[in-house]
Amino acid sequence: MNLKCIAKYTNGALDIVEKLYIETSGTQKKDLQKVMAKLVMIKEELEISSDNANNVKRNKITNKDDVYIVSCYLSKFGHEDLFENLNQSQALNKCADILSIKSTSLKGTRDAFDPFFDNGRKGWTGRQLNEKELEVFNKYNDLSKKDFLLDVKKILNLT
Repeated sequence: MNLKCIAKYTNGALDIVEKLYIETSGTQKKDLQKVMAKLVMIKEELEISSDNANNVKRNKITNKDDVYIVSCYLSKFGHEDLFENLNQSQALNKCADILSIKSTSLKGTRDAFDPFFDNGRKGWTGRQLNEKELEVFNKYNDLSKKDFLLDVKKILNLT
């Protein structure tokens, strides 16, 4: 069985566990969260292994501003309004998949915005925002949460 086939079954299992998560409560919900986190990690490992085995490069990002916008939103407001049934790591992975980037890249970009918001994360303290990050910060910082969320959902095709 090749890695793509295993990844397909892992995605199927993740979908099933996500549906179960919605229907459960209490300790079962916590157990299912752990299972989802492990499945996401397995999925990432399979994708990395598949990429390395096939020497496949990820799609080039056509609009890097989208990555900055999503990262700024995640830093300022978190992931709950985007993916209420996923934990932070799972939401980052899902956003990264949609944007065709590595989740570590998205997390690093989100971390650049963290020092500018009261979100409980330290982020990249002492680092200045680059020109594009600063443009996004200035454009979206004063935007309402509702409008900002709408823009991010459009970028992620969640509308």
